[in-house]
Amino acid sequence: MATLLAALVVGLFAVTILFPYQTLRILPPWAQRQIVLAVTPQSGAHVLLAVDADFVRKEQVDQLREDVRRVLREARIGFMGLAVRDLTVELRLREGTDVSAALAKLRDLSIPLGAAKQRSLDVVDAGGGLVQLTLTPAGVEDRLGLAIGQSIQIMKRRLGELGTAPP
Repeated sequence: MATLLAALVVGLFAVTILFPYQTLRILPPWAQRQIVLAVTPQSGAHVLLAVDADFVRKEQVDQLREDVRRVLREARIGFMGLAVRDLTVELRLREGTDVSAALAKLRDLSIPLGAAKQRSLDVVDAGGGLVQLTLTPAGVEDRLGLAIGQSIQIMKRRLGELGTAPP
């Protein structure tokens, strides 16, 4: 009997969702209560967003390798042995190559980050024509922040298309 009574009360409150808001305002306050039946911020539904940091780092270092290749080819600077090791891209400049010109071109790939005067990339002449370009922790964190921000914007847009609004 108690179960039937509870089902009846819940059913009455659930029926109120079928009425327009203006109609509900006419009813007494106790009858204006509604049970939220959809997934909305009021129902306590949450979306967990995770970004694969390892994937973002791998994509970033792969993009750096391609950028190094492009920049050196456009500048007609000879190199060989372009390789990726962890967060570092290494290459060896060919004999007779102007090392300072090559380093200048490669340093153009490093962008400043924030007010702390940090860079996204360290470019080092390791001697013997070996050049190493290493992603800095600040550069990796900046890229992760961009990936997270982009993911949040995509989720907001998709939720908006469903007719729900983020809080």
